[in-house]
Amino acid sequence: MGSLSDKLCFFVTSVPGQAMEDTPVYTAIIVDDEQHARANLAMMLSDYCPDIRVVADAGSVEEAVRVVDTHRPQFIFLDIRMPSGAEGFTLLRQLPEYPYLVVFVTAFRDYALQALNANAVHYLLKPVDPEDLQAAAEKLRKLAGTIRNNPNEQQAYQEKLWQFLEELYGERQRIAIHHARGIRMVKVADIAYVQAEGNCALIVQRDGSRYLDTRTLKVYEELLPASTFHRVHRSYLVNMQCVSELTRNDHPELLLTDGTRIPVSRTRISEVIEALSVSR
Repeated sequence: MGSLSDKLCFFVTSVPGQAMEDTPVYTAIIVDDEQHARANLAMMLSDYCPDIRVVADAGSVEEAVRVVDTHRPQFIFLDIRMPSGAEGFTLLRQLPEYPYLVVFVTAFRDYALQALNANAVHYLLKPVDPEDLQAAAEKLRKLAGTIRNNPNEQQAYQEKLWQFLEELYGERQRIAIHHARGIRMVKVADIAYVQAEGNCALIVQRDGSRYLDTRTLKVYEELLPASTFHRVHRSYLVNMQCVSELTRNDHPELLLTDGTRIPVSRTRISEVIEALSVSR
């Protein structure tokens, strides 16, 4: 899950439709499951970009859809990976069609940065320098003007957006595991779950093979596709395709197809149920 304390990155696009109103004040919403991240970004925008007015925020995809429908903001600051596992493009596809610009906020490193660079997406590293944030806001203003004066630019920017999202969330066929004896390439589909082991991560495959990676569980949460792998517990990242049953009692847990039992945090039950319904 992204946190503004790590990194702010942005990409701008527009949905075809009516031209954006010519007004000196831009309206915006912030979509992030972390309340402190939403508050921090709102404060920074107020301090350094006063013409970008945050009219609302949302902590989930569902709430974001309602907020956008109500306010029709010109800018949407969107965290790439929401806790339900829904990707950024899932939210965008649910939004009403009207002109808006998207600003992605993320804590991704590694693979996400490759996708950002490959698709010429601009980004800012945290801690964000005020001058860099102001420069980013100026690019948004200029892009809004470009699209207003040339509606054909809307489609071009939208295509770049989908290209970026497909690059980021497209199914990765294999992944490199950094273990004690070197690097081993394994198929993503063969990974049953990843378990935190201190500052390392234990990768367990469907056939029972185990590899201890020197990287953290958080890194794997960023590397593995959110459409398939879900953080069900602070210590476990699970391939939802390997789940055969969810037990809801005083100690909720997942039963995997190989008989392994994985604990589920009570606070994540609703998210796990949603992730299971999406993965079927």
